[in-house]
Amino acid sequence: MSAPAAQGSRRGTVVLVVLLLAAGALVAVLAPGRAHPTDDLHPENPDPNGARAVAEVLDDQGVDVEVADDQEALVDAEVDGATTLVVTSTALLGTSTVETLREQAADAGEVVLVQPTPYLLAQWPLPARLVVIDASGRHDAACGDDLVGDLTLTVTEGWGYGSTGGAEGCFPTGDDAAFLLPDAGGVTVLGAGDVLANEEVTQTDNAALALRLLGGHERLVWYVPDPADLSAADEAPDTGVVPDGFVPALVVLALSTVALVLWRGRRLGPLVTEPLPVVVRSAETAESRGRLYRRVRDQRHAAEALRRGSRRRLTATLGLTRGTTPETLVRTLADRTGQPAERLHDVLVAREVRDDAALVRLARDLADLERMQETDPR
Repeated sequence: MSAPAAQGSRRGTVVLVVLLLAAGALVAVLAPGRAHPTDDLHPENPDPNGARAVAEVLDDQGVDVEVADDQEALVDAEVDGATTLVVTSTALLGTSTVETLREQAADAGEVVLVQPTPYLLAQWPLPARLVVIDASGRHDAACGDDLVGDLTLTVTEGWGYGSTGGAEGCFPTGDDAAFLLPDAGGVTVLGAGDVLANEEVTQTDNAALALRLLGGHERLVWYVPDPADLSAADEAPDTGVVPDGFVPALVVLALSTVALVLWRGRRLGPLVTEPLPVVVRSAETAESRGRLYRRVRDQRHAAEALRRGSRRRLTATLGLTRGTTPETLVRTLADRTGQPAERLHDVLVAREVRDDAALVRLARDLADLERMQETDPR
């Protein structure tokens, strides 16, 4: 290997190593932390989207809070009449996990479903329907429920539900929907998940609603479904459940592809010309193209090919540049020959050719024009 080639190879290797190190650092930044859960409304998540604040306040008030992170933990949890069962991340539930949830909920003193999906409402089934998505604003209870009737909520992003069983909703969103259905077939449906979130719980009476809904019994089982519990046979809702490492893996793949292109691309040398096995004369090419035009009876393209060749040759004869427009060529030719510009424009640019006879006449006129210029180039 020559010295320049060796130097180029080393430089390419260094670039590849640097890019891979950068990719690793980026993954370290983008990869979700494992110090605590990051799920929305997870009771152990201290981030703004978590619900650790509510869980800790309930614990301080003497409520025994138990977190069920998957189906097995839910089955092992002690659920009885002195237990409130709350379910968040309901979009991660499938057929088997919904069935397990219903079995456990049958013994609970209170069940709270936070933003249940239409799939869950149908699978349970419950006398409720999702009406409004992305509702927000400040809302009074406007209902006769003694537990929440005196409260006001501030909701940044919530879902509104309507009752199909005649039950009264609280905190109406409009369109016959409300953020809270206190009695949807023995289950409480909460569409304002914001009231549990760390960053929203201190707004107006959000904390009061959260504590009243979840602190009514001695024990609280907080179920956060795990998508790993879903089997291949499970019928699951149509939600995009993307693994936590998907985005970092996609970034690494993209950077690796770029690194490979840069590394291998630098080893390519200049283009090398290769003689063709057959030399085709230009006259044969022109004749073949003419036969094709004749076979398909495309007089228009044939005429344009003739005019283009004549304009190119006349441009060279008159000493004009290659980029000269047909209009400039016509004016120059009219000045040189004294012929009317209209006739020259007709021959060189505008004449329509609809049949073989017209094509022959055009070819004859073009040839005469070229001969005239060659014999009398003024």
